[in-house]
Amino acid sequence: MPDYADWTESIELLGSEVMVPFDVQGAYIQVPMDLQGALIQMPVDIQGQYVDLKVDIVAQTVGSIAIDISAQSIGNLTIDVSAQTVAVKTQGEWSPQQGLQKYLTNVVSGLTSGAEAYTSYTVPTGKTLYVTHMGFTIWGVASAERDSNQIGWSRIQNATTSIDLAYIGGNGGHGIAFPTPLKIPADEVCRIYIGNGSDHDVYGWYSWGGYEI
Repeated sequence: MPDYADWTESIELLGSEVMVPFDVQGAYIQVPMDLQGALIQMPVDIQGQYVDLKVDIVAQTVGSIAIDISAQSIGNLTIDVSAQTVAVKTQGEWSPQQGLQKYLTNVVSGLTSGAEAYTSYTVPTGKTLYVTHMGFTIWGVASAERDSNQIGWSRIQNATTSIDLAYIGGNGGHGIAFPTPLKIPADEVCRIYIGNGSDHDVYGWYSWGGYEI
């Protein structure tokens, strides 16, 4: 039989504990096989081919599927997983389930006109902090001032790099959620400020929240 020829061969294997190693080199070779029995091991070595590999997993209870494909020239790889219970969650959904939420809040009293106060958080080694929202509220210390405008602001800063990441302001307070979280790397300091833009002393509450992974 010549090498590298168009060749079709049917092999029928019956029984058990059968090992059939194949070393197939060349092109346009079809080897249909009918395997019956148990404990059959078939190592197949395919070299020098452009391979279309289709994996079809149907109606199985799959704990873990590990696929390692390396050093191959693969034309198409099709994986069809059906009849499974599959869950794809956003980071915002997954983080609370894993207990990864982080919150920082603080209160300041007697903040004078034009003054700022802040509180800081250092991201642990090996972690990254993602801030998803921030907010603040202020009102006058003196009851007579509480019907006046309560102008204030808040900002989040990476204090390690001295870069402000976000600003908000408002009358009586404000809050914001970030579609793309603010990122603070490991060992760097996240600092949140509150400022008083009113003409009287105020109380202030300010906070941020997010997750840390």
